[in-house]
Amino acid sequence: MQLPRTFSWPEYNLTITIIGD
Repeated sequence: MQLPRTFSWPEYNLTITIIGD
């Protein structure tokens, strides 16, 4: 999975946690 460059890793991980992968 590619993540937007505007996304930082901490925010990405937090988002994944909220969405539930």
